[in-house]
Amino acid sequence: TVTMVADVLILQGGTLTIKAGTQIIVVPAEGTKIDPEYLSSQTELLVRGKLEVQGTADAPVRFLINESGDTEEIAWAGITLAQPEMSHLHYAELERADTAVRCVASSPEIKGLKITNCRYGMVVQQQSHPKILENLLADGEGGIFCLRGSNPYLLDNLVTGHDEEAVFVNADSRPWLDRNTISGNAI
Repeated sequence: TVTMVADVLILQGGTLTIKAGTQIIVVPAEGTKIDPEYLSSQTELLVRGKLEVQGTADAPVRFLINESGDTEEIAWAGITLAQPEMSHLHYAELERADTAVRCVASSPEIKGLKITNCRYGMVVQQQSHPKILENLLADGEGGIFCLRGSNPYLLDNLVTGHDEEAVFVNADSRPWLDRNTISGNAI
């Protein structure tokens, strides 16, 4: 078990490896930021190097919220991959993030994630081309957003129970949708 009490920044050239079965207790905090710039005032994991989440179906990596009396429903920022090296996020559970996984000019392999009760499940932007495979995205505001020339490959994902869009694609993005189940979403 690891406690994430503030923002975590993986610098270019650095690697963070998270082994199967690890529990990461996220301590929600307003006003945190990674200098010199930041993407959210909430606790966030920002990756400019390499992230290797090595969960398995039997031993997923779990990001859990450290509850206090005033914890907001959306309790942390989530994981942002901002122009990182090739990363892999396999079998993790993320809950109550603003954006569970954000890809900015990156192409990671994202497989077997369980993303629940997040404002947005995944945002893929600025010419990102990730492989998004066999994930569950459920019960948030929106599922998967493809923006600014991004072309993700989406295979065997379940996107369900969102208050708004299940999958949103802007005019210059071209995702490849292959055998996904999209149901029970408002849009």
